[in-house]
Amino acid sequence: MEQLPLSFVPRIPYTGGNFILHQGVKTCFELLSQELTQNYFSIHYLVGKACSGKSHLSIALAEGYRAQGGCVHIVPGEEMVLWTKGRLARSTFGKGEAVLVDDAQNFFAEFSIGQSGLFVNLVESMRNKAGTLIFLSDRPMNLFSIDEHIVSRLMAGQQLGLGEPSADELSELIASIGHQYGMVLSPRCVEFLAKRIPRSLSGMVQFIQELEAQSLKDSGSIGMKRIGEMLEQQGVDIPAVE
Repeated sequence: MEQLPLSFVPRIPYTGGNFILHQGVKTCFELLSQELTQNYFSIHYLVGKACSGKSHLSIALAEGYRAQGGCVHIVPGEEMVLWTKGRLARSTFGKGEAVLVDDAQNFFAEFSIGQSGLFVNLVESMRNKAGTLIFLSDRPMNLFSIDEHIVSRLMAGQQLGLGEPSADELSELIASIGHQYGMVLSPRCVEFLAKRIPRSLSGMVQFIQELEAQSLKDSGSIGMKRIGEMLEQQGVDIPAVE
């Protein structure tokens, strides 16, 4: 089997410009983009499993809102408690300000029954300024041991979920994910993977990560046979590689 070299380039950061609006995120992106520009308070809880595009979505939303003159913050969930305490102690929020909490499961894990004051103060402070709160989590809220005052405020908003891409969007996504990991995959490699790789962003990311590691181990060269073997190791039922 011919070994096809993979070209390595510097990894590219997430930006709104390289965000692919596939069918699994399009509805959420369009809805949240519109909500960010409305002159009223809104709160949203979005669920997507690990590596489903939540972080990239938050960046695309933030860039779009900033381009329209909006003030927006992306806060990692593990930093949200300290960030909120500091912000509430320092000043009130500005009119129309938005906060996007990535990996929000780490924020809600900090709360238990009877501990809701910080969250309630955050919500009410932003409500008074017609702000927008978007929580991007890898699990539904019913898996947290959180106070009813938190649950009721989240339930008053929109509950959203990220889906998977369609079959005809796989090639573009595989090429893009590869590029984000510093690899320029040939069209032949991309099409080969698009016909065999699981149709989920998390599955694509996992495979590309393993492909990157294997490519570096093999001095940057890998063939279709090796790709097929890697897929089989993940339990993917694929046709024999010719």
